[in-house]
Amino acid sequence: SKTLKVAEESNLMKVLKDNYKIEEKNGLITSIDGHSQDESKGLYWMYKINGEMAPKGAAETTVKKGDKIEFYQEVYK
Repeated sequence: SKTLKVAEESNLMKVLKDNYKIEEKNGLITSIDGHSQDESKGLYWMYKINGEMAPKGAAETTVKKGDKIEFYQEVYK
């Protein structure tokens, strides 16, 4: 868990890249700080915004004041 202060209306992918080692493919995160997803097992990086599954990728998401963003790996079915 980490609390970050960011400018209002910041792009989530930019915030991540400014604070973590991020690898991506076609705008989707494949690794955070060396923790890679495992496509062979169907295990992917996903994230929630304020407790709700994000409707789009981090590169297309704008962070607003007070947002709580949680990244996790889960088998996608």
